[in-house]
Amino acid sequence: MMMNKTLTLSKKSVVVKFNFLSELLADLFESGTSDAAGKKKPLKMLKHHVNALEELPIDTELKSVERDQLSEKVLGVDIELKILLELLLESEKCRHDKVRKEVMAFVCHTVGNIKFLNPDKRSKVFLLDDISDDNTDYLPALVKEIKGRFDKYKGESYKPKQKKILENNVLAIAHIWVLEDGKATTDEVLNSLNQVMADETSIINLSSLNTGYIRSADRKSVYFLASQINSLSADSLFKVLSYFKSHQEKAHDELLVANGKSIKLNERIETINSEKEQLAQELANKEEQITQLKDEIALLNKQSSESEQSLKAQKVHLKDDTSKAKAKALNFLEEEMLTTLKNTFKALDRDTPKVHVAVHNIDVMIERAEEVLEWFKK
Repeated sequence: MMMNKTLTLSKKSVVVKFNFLSELLADLFESGTSDAAGKKKPLKMLKHHVNALEELPIDTELKSVERDQLSEKVLGVDIELKILLELLLESEKCRHDKVRKEVMAFVCHTVGNIKFLNPDKRSKVFLLDDISDDNTDYLPALVKEIKGRFDKYKGESYKPKQKKILENNVLAIAHIWVLEDGKATTDEVLNSLNQVMADETSIINLSSLNTGYIRSADRKSVYFLASQINSLSADSLFKVLSYFKSHQEKAHDELLVANGKSIKLNERIETINSEKEQLAQELANKEEQITQLKDEIALLNKQSSESEQSLKAQKVHLKDDTSKAKAKALNFLEEEMLTTLKNTFKALDRDTPKVHVAVHNIDVMIERAEEVLEWFKK
Protein backbone atom coordinates (compact mmCIF):
# COMPACT_ATOMS: atom_id res chain seq x y z
CA MET A 1 0.00 0.00 0.00
CA MET A 2 1.43 3.23 -1.11
CA MET A 3 1.14 6.30 1.09
CA ASN A 4 0.68 9.70 -0.39
CA LYS A 5 3.32 12.12 0.79
CA THR A 6 2.61 15.80 0.67
CA LEU A 7 5.62 18.06 0.37
CA THR A 8 5.01 21.43 1.99
CA LEU A 9 6.96 24.24 0.42
CA SER A 10 7.80 27.16 2.64
CA LYS A 11 6.87 30.48 1.22
CA LYS A 12 9.77 32.72 0.39
CA SER A 13 9.76 36.03 2.22
CA VAL A 14 9.09 38.86 -0.12
CA VAL A 15 11.88 41.40 -0.18
CA VAL A 16 10.39 44.86 -0.46
CA LYS A 17 12.61 47.58 -1.76
CA PHE A 18 11.94 51.29 -1.80
CA ASN A 19 13.87 53.57 -4.10
CA PHE A 20 12.59 56.78 -2.58
CA LEU A 21 11.65 58.01 0.87
CA SER A 22 8.18 58.90 -0.38
CA GLU A 23 7.54 55.24 -1.30
CA LEU A 24 8.70 54.03 2.11
CA LEU A 25 6.53 56.60 3.96
CA ALA A 26 3.49 55.80 1.87
CA ASP A 27 3.82 52.08 2.58
CA LEU A 28 4.64 52.54 6.27
CA PHE A 29 1.60 54.67 7.05
CA GLU A 30 -0.71 52.80 4.62
CA SER A 31 -0.93 50.03 7.22
CA GLY A 32 -3.10 52.29 9.33
CA THR A 33 -5.94 52.27 6.83
CA SER A 34 -8.87 49.82 6.82
CA ASP A 35 -8.69 46.60 4.82
CA ALA A 36 -11.41 45.17 2.57
CA ALA A 37 -13.27 43.75 5.54
CA GLY A 38 -13.32 47.15 7.19
CA LYS A 39 -10.86 46.13 9.87
CA LYS A 40 -8.17 48.66 10.63
CA LYS A 41 -4.63 47.37 10.29
CA PRO A 42 -2.29 48.26 13.14
CA LEU A 43 0.52 50.67 12.44
CA LYS A 44 3.88 48.93 12.66
CA MET A 45 7.36 49.59 11.37
CA LEU A 46 8.50 46.28 9.95
CA LYS A 47 12.00 44.98 9.40
CA HIS A 48 11.89 45.63 5.67
CA HIS A 49 11.01 49.26 6.41
CA VAL A 50 14.05 49.57 8.70
CA ASN A 51 16.37 47.87 6.20
CA ALA A 52 15.10 49.98 3.33
CA LEU A 53 15.46 53.17 5.38
CA GLU A 54 19.11 52.37 6.13
CA GLU A 55 19.90 51.81 2.45
CA LEU A 56 17.95 54.66 0.85
CA PRO A 57 20.05 56.42 -1.83
CA ILE A 58 21.62 59.77 -1.01
CA ASP A 59 19.59 61.60 -3.65
CA THR A 60 16.21 60.71 -2.09
CA GLU A 61 14.27 63.88 -1.41
CA LEU A 62 10.63 64.67 -0.82
CA LYS A 63 8.89 67.12 -3.07
CA SER A 64 6.83 69.83 -1.43
CA VAL A 65 3.53 68.26 -2.51
CA GLU A 66 4.63 64.83 -1.32
CA ARG A 67 5.69 66.23 2.03
CA ASP A 68 2.31 67.92 2.57
CA GLN A 69 0.27 64.88 1.50
CA LEU A 70 2.29 62.38 3.52
CA SER A 71 2.31 64.66 6.57
CA GLU A 72 -1.47 64.92 6.47
CA LYS A 73 -1.68 61.14 6.14
CA VAL A 74 0.59 60.57 9.15
CA LEU A 75 -1.47 62.86 11.38
CA GLY A 76 -4.59 60.95 10.34
CA VAL A 77 -3.34 57.46 11.22
CA ASP A 78 -0.52 57.99 13.75
CA ILE A 79 -2.39 60.04 16.34
CA GLU A 80 0.31 59.83 19.02
CA LEU A 81 3.18 60.02 16.49
CA LYS A 82 4.58 56.74 17.83
CA ILE A 83 5.55 55.38 14.43
CA LEU A 84 6.79 58.79 13.27
CA LEU A 85 9.14 58.95 16.29
CA GLU A 86 10.22 55.35 15.64
CA LEU A 87 10.99 56.30 12.03
CA LEU A 88 13.10 59.22 13.24
CA LEU A 89 14.95 57.01 15.74
CA GLU A 90 15.69 54.37 13.11
CA SER A 91 16.97 57.06 10.73
CA GLU A 92 20.02 57.42 12.96
CA LYS A 93 21.29 54.23 11.28
CA CYS A 94 20.94 55.64 7.74
CA ARG A 95 23.97 55.10 5.55
CA HIS A 96 23.82 58.70 4.34
CA ASP A 97 23.48 61.73 6.61
CA LYS A 98 21.49 63.52 3.92
CA VAL A 99 18.76 60.87 4.15
CA ARG A 100 18.67 61.19 7.94
CA LYS A 101 18.30 64.97 7.62
CA GLU A 102 15.52 64.52 5.07
CA VAL A 103 13.64 62.28 7.52
CA MET A 104 14.22 64.91 10.23
CA ALA A 105 12.80 67.62 7.97
CA PHE A 106 9.69 65.52 7.23
CA VAL A 107 9.11 64.75 10.91
CA CYS A 108 9.42 68.43 11.87
CA HIS A 109 7.08 69.38 9.01
CA THR A 110 4.52 66.91 10.32
CA VAL A 111 4.78 68.24 13.88
CA GLY A 112 4.49 71.73 12.39
CA ASN A 113 1.10 70.75 10.96
CA ILE A 114 -0.42 69.99 14.36
CA LYS A 115 -2.75 72.95 14.58
CA PHE A 116 -2.89 73.62 18.31
CA LEU A 117 0.93 73.52 18.47
CA ASN A 118 1.26 75.86 15.50
CA PRO A 119 -1.62 78.35 15.42
CA ASP A 120 -0.09 80.29 12.52
CA LYS A 121 3.09 80.49 10.44
CA ARG A 122 4.66 83.07 12.73
CA SER A 123 4.27 80.89 15.81
CA LYS A 124 5.71 77.61 14.54
CA VAL A 125 6.86 75.70 17.61
CA PHE A 126 10.31 74.93 16.10
CA LEU A 127 10.90 78.51 14.95
CA LEU A 128 11.25 80.48 18.16
CA ASP A 129 12.52 83.96 17.37
CA ASP A 130 13.00 85.29 20.90
CA ILE A 131 16.20 83.36 21.56
CA SER A 132 19.70 84.82 21.54
CA ASP A 133 21.76 84.66 18.38
CA ASP A 134 24.11 82.06 19.83
CA ASN A 135 21.18 79.75 20.77
CA THR A 136 21.91 80.09 24.49
CA ASP A 137 19.15 78.29 26.43
CA TYR A 138 17.29 77.48 23.19
CA LEU A 139 16.45 73.94 24.30
CA PRO A 140 14.94 74.76 27.72
CA ALA A 141 12.94 77.57 26.10
CA LEU A 142 11.66 75.16 23.42
CA VAL A 143 10.72 72.50 25.98
CA LYS A 144 8.90 75.10 28.07
CA GLU A 145 7.06 76.38 24.99
CA ILE A 146 5.94 72.87 23.95
CA LYS A 147 4.75 72.01 27.46
CA GLY A 148 2.95 75.33 27.69
CA ARG A 149 1.08 74.78 24.41
CA PHE A 150 0.02 71.28 25.47
CA ASP A 151 -1.20 72.62 28.82
CA LYS A 152 -3.24 75.30 27.08
CA TYR A 153 -4.88 72.84 24.68
CA LYS A 154 -8.32 71.86 25.99
CA GLY A 155 -9.67 70.27 22.80
CA GLU A 156 -11.27 66.84 22.59
CA SER A 157 -9.20 65.43 19.72
CA TYR A 158 -7.08 63.43 22.14
CA LYS A 159 -7.78 61.38 25.20
CA PRO A 160 -5.70 62.40 28.26
CA LYS A 161 -3.37 59.42 27.88
CA GLN A 162 -3.02 60.02 24.13
CA LYS A 163 -2.28 63.68 24.74
CA LYS A 164 0.45 62.83 27.26
CA ILE A 165 2.07 60.27 24.94
CA LEU A 166 1.87 62.74 22.05
CA GLU A 167 3.47 65.44 24.22
CA ASN A 168 6.35 63.14 25.17
CA ASN A 169 6.88 62.08 21.56
CA VAL A 170 6.90 65.69 20.38
CA LEU A 171 9.41 66.50 23.14
CA ALA A 172 11.60 63.59 22.04
CA ILE A 173 11.43 64.81 18.43
CA ALA A 174 12.25 68.35 19.57
CA HIS A 175 15.34 67.17 21.42
CA ILE A 176 16.64 65.24 18.42
CA TRP A 177 15.92 68.20 16.12
CA VAL A 178 17.79 70.61 18.44
CA LEU A 179 20.76 68.23 18.45
CA GLU A 180 20.77 67.76 14.67
CA ASP A 181 20.33 71.49 14.07
CA GLY A 182 23.26 72.34 16.34
CA LYS A 183 21.22 74.46 18.75
CA ALA A 184 22.49 72.55 21.80
CA THR A 185 25.32 70.22 22.68
CA THR A 186 24.88 66.49 23.16
CA ASP A 187 25.40 66.85 26.90
CA GLU A 188 22.72 69.53 27.14
CA VAL A 189 20.24 67.40 25.17
CA LEU A 190 20.88 64.33 27.33
CA ASN A 191 20.43 66.28 30.53
CA SER A 192 17.22 67.87 29.28
CA LEU A 193 15.83 64.47 28.22
CA ASN A 194 16.74 63.15 31.62
CA GLN A 195 14.78 66.02 33.17
CA VAL A 196 11.76 65.41 30.93
CA MET A 197 11.75 61.70 31.82
CA ALA A 198 11.76 62.66 35.49
CA ASP A 199 8.46 64.44 34.71
CA GLU A 200 9.51 67.61 36.57
CA THR A 201 7.28 70.66 36.19
CA SER A 202 10.13 73.18 36.29
CA ILE A 203 12.48 73.50 33.34
CA ILE A 204 16.16 73.60 34.23
CA ASN A 205 18.45 76.29 32.95
CA LEU A 206 21.08 74.39 30.99
CA SER A 207 23.49 77.33 31.03
CA SER A 208 23.85 76.96 34.80
CA LEU A 209 23.61 73.16 34.89
CA ASN A 210 26.75 71.23 35.72
CA THR A 211 26.94 68.80 32.80
CA GLY A 212 30.37 67.54 33.74
CA TYR A 213 29.03 64.09 34.63
CA ILE A 214 28.31 63.32 30.94
CA ARG A 215 31.49 62.89 28.96
CA SER A 216 32.08 61.90 25.35
CA ALA A 217 28.37 61.44 24.71
CA ASP A 218 27.40 60.91 21.09
CA ARG A 219 24.28 61.17 18.95
CA LYS A 220 23.38 57.52 19.59
CA SER A 221 22.96 58.29 23.30
CA VAL A 222 20.37 60.96 22.53
CA TYR A 223 18.46 58.69 20.14
CA PHE A 224 18.44 55.89 22.71
CA LEU A 225 17.22 58.09 25.54
CA ALA A 226 14.54 59.61 23.29
CA SER A 227 13.32 56.10 22.43
CA GLN A 228 12.67 55.44 26.13
CA ILE A 229 10.53 58.51 26.73
CA ASN A 230 7.24 56.56 26.79
CA SER A 231 8.74 53.29 27.98
CA LEU A 232 7.37 51.52 31.06
CA SER A 233 10.95 51.37 32.34
CA ALA A 234 11.49 55.13 31.94
CA ASP A 235 11.16 55.70 35.69
CA SER A 236 13.74 52.99 36.46
CA LEU A 237 16.03 54.36 33.79
CA PHE A 238 15.74 57.83 35.29
CA LYS A 239 16.63 56.46 38.73
CA VAL A 240 19.68 54.71 37.29
CA LEU A 241 20.75 57.90 35.53
CA SER A 242 20.21 59.89 38.72
CA TYR A 243 22.30 57.38 40.67
CA PHE A 244 25.20 57.63 38.26
CA LYS A 245 24.74 61.38 38.02
CA SER A 246 25.16 61.79 41.78
CA HIS A 247 28.24 59.59 41.82
CA GLN A 248 29.72 61.27 38.79
CA GLU A 249 29.06 64.70 40.27
CA LYS A 250 30.89 63.55 43.38
CA ALA A 251 33.71 62.30 41.19
CA HIS A 252 33.65 65.64 39.38
CA ASP A 253 34.00 67.50 42.71
CA GLU A 254 36.83 65.21 43.71
CA LEU A 255 38.42 65.84 40.34
CA LEU A 256 38.20 69.59 40.94
CA VAL A 257 39.92 69.14 44.31
CA ALA A 258 42.56 66.93 42.73
CA ASN A 259 43.05 69.48 39.95
CA GLY A 260 43.47 72.20 42.58
CA LYS A 261 46.11 70.13 44.36
CA SER A 262 47.74 69.37 41.04
CA ILE A 263 47.87 73.07 40.17
CA LYS A 264 49.47 73.88 43.53
CA LEU A 265 51.90 71.00 43.10
CA ASN A 266 52.79 72.19 39.61
CA GLU A 267 53.31 75.71 40.97
CA ARG A 268 55.59 74.28 43.68
CA ILE A 269 57.47 72.27 41.08
CA GLU A 270 57.88 75.38 38.94
CA THR A 271 59.17 77.29 41.99
CA ILE A 272 61.63 74.49 42.80
CA ASN A 273 62.75 74.32 39.17
CA SER A 274 63.22 78.09 39.16
CA GLU A 275 65.27 77.90 42.35
CA LYS A 276 67.19 74.98 40.89
CA GLU A 277 68.00 76.98 37.77
CA GLN A 278 69.05 79.94 39.94
CA LEU A 279 71.31 77.72 42.08
CA ALA A 280 72.73 76.11 38.96
CA GLN A 281 73.54 79.57 37.59
CA GLU A 282 75.14 80.58 40.88
CA LEU A 283 77.13 77.33 40.90
CA ALA A 284 78.29 78.00 37.35
CA ASN A 285 79.36 81.51 38.41
CA LYS A 286 81.24 80.11 41.43
CA GLU A 287 82.95 77.51 39.27
CA GLU A 288 83.97 80.24 36.86
CA GLN A 289 85.34 82.29 39.78
CA ILE A 290 87.21 79.21 41.07
CA THR A 291 88.71 78.69 37.63
CA GLN A 292 89.78 82.32 37.52
CA LEU A 293 91.30 82.06 41.02
CA LYS A 294 93.12 78.87 40.06
CA ASP A 295 94.56 80.65 37.04
CA GLU A 296 95.59 83.58 39.21
CA ILE A 297 97.17 81.23 41.80
CA ALA A 298 99.04 79.41 39.04
CA LEU A 299 100.27 82.75 37.70
CA LEU A 300 101.33 83.87 41.18
CA ASN A 301 103.07 80.54 41.76
CA LYS A 302 104.90 80.97 38.49
CA GLN A 303 105.87 84.53 39.37
CA SER A 304 106.95 83.42 42.85
CA SER A 305 109.06 80.66 41.40
CA GLU A 306 110.62 83.03 38.94
CA SER A 307 111.24 85.58 41.74
CA GLU A 308 112.81 82.90 43.90
CA GLN A 309 115.08 81.80 41.09
CA SER A 310 115.95 85.43 40.38
CA LEU A 311 116.72 85.99 44.05
CA LYS A 312 118.92 82.96 44.16
CA ALA A 313 120.71 84.17 41.06
CA GLN A 314 121.09 87.60 42.61
CA LYS A 315 122.51 86.05 45.77
CA VAL A 316 125.02 84.12 43.72
CA HIS A 317 125.98 87.23 41.76
CA LEU A 318 126.12 89.25 44.99
CA LYS A 319 128.36 86.67 46.55
CA ASP A 320 130.62 86.75 43.52
CA ASP A 321 130.64 90.54 43.54
CA THR A 322 131.46 90.58 47.26
CA SER A 323 134.33 88.18 46.74
CA LYS A 324 135.65 90.28 43.87
CA ALA A 325 135.29 93.48 45.90
CA LYS A 326 137.01 91.88 48.88
CA ALA A 327 139.81 90.58 46.70
CA LYS A 328 140.21 93.90 44.95
CA ALA A 329 140.23 95.83 48.23
CA LEU A 330 142.67 93.37 49.75
CA ASN A 331 144.89 93.54 46.70
CA PHE A 332 144.75 97.36 46.67
CA LEU A 333 145.57 97.63 50.38
CA GLU A 334 148.33 95.03 50.48
CA GLU A 335 150.06 95.41 47.18
CA GLU A 336 149.58 99.09 46.39
CA MET A 337 148.72 101.20 49.41
CA LEU A 338 150.79 99.40 52.01
CA THR A 339 153.79 99.23 49.71
CA THR A 340 153.49 102.87 48.71
CA LEU A 341 153.02 103.96 52.34
CA LYS A 342 156.14 102.02 53.32
CA ASN A 343 158.16 103.66 50.53
CA THR A 344 156.83 107.09 51.49
CA PHE A 345 157.76 106.45 55.12
CA LYS A 346 161.27 105.46 54.10
CA ALA A 347 161.58 108.59 51.97
CA LEU A 348 160.68 110.76 54.92
CA ASP A 349 162.60 108.75 57.56
CA ARG A 350 166.00 110.12 56.56
CA ASP A 351 168.37 112.71 57.79
CA THR A 352 167.44 114.50 54.67
CA PRO A 353 163.86 113.54 53.94
CA LYS A 354 162.94 113.09 50.34
CA VAL A 355 159.84 115.14 50.47
CA HIS A 356 159.29 115.25 46.74
CA VAL A 357 159.36 111.45 46.63
CA ALA A 358 156.83 111.25 49.48
CA VAL A 359 154.57 113.80 47.78
CA HIS A 360 154.75 111.86 44.52
CA ASN A 361 153.87 108.60 46.25
CA ILE A 362 150.96 110.19 48.09
CA ASP A 363 149.72 111.78 44.88
CA VAL A 364 149.85 108.39 43.14
CA MET A 365 148.00 106.75 46.03
CA ILE A 366 145.27 109.36 45.98
CA GLU A 367 144.76 108.82 42.23
CA ARG A 368 144.65 105.02 42.70
CA ALA A 369 142.31 105.31 45.68
CA GLU A 370 139.90 107.39 43.55
CA GLU A 371 139.98 104.74 40.80
CA VAL A 372 139.27 101.95 43.28
CA LEU A 373 136.39 103.94 44.80
CA GLU A 374 134.84 104.43 41.37
CA TRP A 375 135.02 100.68 40.79
CA PHE A 376 133.26 99.99 44.12
CA LYS A 377 130.51 102.49 43.23
CA LYS A 378 129.57 100.60 40.04
